[in-house]
Amino acid sequence: MNKKYLKGIAMKHKNKSTEFLLECMADSLISLMKEKAFNQITINEITEKSGVGRATYFRHIKNKEELIVFKLKVSWERWAKEAKLRMINGFALENMEAFFNFNYVNREIILLVSDAGLSQTILSVFDAIFVYQENEQDQYYANSFFKYGLFGILNAWILNRFKESPETMIKIGKQIITFLVTDANKN
Repeated sequence: MNKKYLKGIAMKHKNKSTEFLLECMADSLISLMKEKAFNQITINEITEKSGVGRATYFRHIKNKEELIVFKLKVSWERWAKEAKLRMINGFALENMEAFFNFNYVNREIILLVSDAGLSQTILSVFDAIFVYQENEQDQYYANSFFKYGLFGILNAWILNRFKESPETMIKIGKQIITFLVTDANKN
């Protein structure tokens, strides 16, 4: 076997190991958020609860918010893969159902984050998931419009404590997008 192949296998294993350790720390942080205020949670508590060394934390993470972004991004990627979405890291109208269902299923975490005053962290998850992938300037602005508009709808749903069902939110989202597209075509 050639060394390049073996190195590739080792990197994949290392990445999976790192991902596992990051997720352990993220899960520990979320668990601790159920017990105490976010700003009172220490790195020592996170690493102790997760069984991960402080050096690993500081090697991969700049702040606690990054653990939340990581957890929700990885969770979305798994959800999207399981749902067989055509576009995982971008917005497509056909993803709206999966998007609202994902957020509803993860509402406990999302409410913990929101209640901690970390709505900006939820927006950072959007930035990590809805990555602009085209070179056209118009498409870049259209993608930004839908990304932040969708975040606005989600944020209102969060502030309303997820009272509406995912089905209602899917309907609302589709109505808004249909209205915007129809109105734009009229002009």
